[in-house]
Amino acid sequence: DSDSDTNQSGVGSGGNGGGFIQSAFINVSAGSYSSTITIGSGGTGGAGDASGSAGGNSVYNDGTISLTAKGGAGGVSESDKVAPDVARAPDTEANTVSNHTPTLNIGTNPAESGVIMESSGQSNRGSGGKGGNSFFGYGGRGGKAVQTSTGQYSGGTAVGFGAGGGGSATRGPVSGGSYPAGNGAGGLVIIYEYS
Repeated sequence: DSDSDTNQSGVGSGGNGGGFIQSAFINVSAGSYSSTITIGSGGTGGAGDASGSAGGNSVYNDGTISLTAKGGAGGVSESDKVAPDVARAPDTEANTVSNHTPTLNIGTNPAESGVIMESSGQSNRGSGGKGGNSFFGYGGRGGKAVQTSTGQYSGGTAVGFGAGGGGSATRGPVSGGSYPAGNGAGGLVIIYEYS
C-alpha cells in the first residue's frame, strides 16, 4: 500500500494460511509403486499498490489418489484511502481430493483484514492484518501506521510452515514500496512408512 497525501492511509490484509490434509493409510504393496510429491512455496508479500501472491499448493499424487492442500491466497492491498476503510482478507478455499477419504481435510485458514481508522484531528491510522495461521506455523504480524506525518511499518514474515504473511500499513505521503507486506511460509509434506 502507498499514500500520496498526509490525510490518507494504506493497509493490506494478511495472506491466508495454507490448507491441511491428514490422510488415512494408502496401500502401496501391490506391484510397482511411485508417487509425485510437490511442496508448495510461500507466497510473496505485496509492495506499493500490489496485493500479495498466493502460496503454492502442496500435492501428493500416485496416479490414482491425489491430495492437494491449497496454498493460501495473497493479502489484498488498499491505498490512498480515508478512514474508515477495510482491506478485506481473501476468502478461504477448499482442498482438492480424488479417490481417497482423508481423516482430516481443512481448507485455507483466513487472515485478518487490514483496517484504516480515524483518530483525533481527522488523522488516519492504519493497521495491517495478521497472516493466517496453519497447523504447523503462525501468521506474520500486521504492520501499524501511527499518527505522525509519515508512520509506517512492514508486515511480518510467517513463522513455521504454511502460514500467511502479515499486511503492511502506511500513512502518507509515503511510498509503500519501502514497507512491503510479509512473506508467507512454504508448505510441508510428512509421510510415514509402515511395513
